[in-house]
Amino acid sequence: ACLAGAVCGDHCSPISDTTIMASAGAQCDHVNHVSTQLPYAISCAVISGITYLLAGVLGIRIVGKASAQGTLEPVDKCRGENRSLDAILRHLREMGLATGKVRIAHCRNLPAAQRLKALISQHFPQVNVEIAACLGLCSYYAEQGGMLVGFEKF
Repeated sequence: ACLAGAVCGDHCSPISDTTIMASAGAQCDHVNHVSTQLPYAISCAVISGITYLLAGVLGIRIVGKASAQGTLEPVDKCRGENRSLDAILRHLREMGLATGKVRIAHCRNLPAAQRLKALISQHFPQVNVEIAACLGLCSYYAEQGGMLVGFEKF
């Protein structure tokens, strides 16, 4: 939703560098270029907003992991928080967690973090689990109500 809003603003703004460069490159009137971009940009923003709301209403969550390139890549798509927690637990098991340390960083979702901690402690009694609140850039990646889970195997 944030990215869709940024792209919409970039296309609709008459002072955007990309809009100025596009109208200059096409050798067309700048105001006409902006006005022709408005229907497309607003349509995309509306569709993105509706999709974002539907994902929230339907409880769709994405479980992902850090790739070797340093990006986030989806591992599982779940419907509902309980299935997401089960997917995280399954992923930890697949990654070979048996002993070590797990850190759960939540973005204003302490109850889910506590449920995940209980699940991990139940299935991996040798693992030390810590919970913390997301701050700064981490809260961007976790999003409102999301979590980041990191672990270290001993």
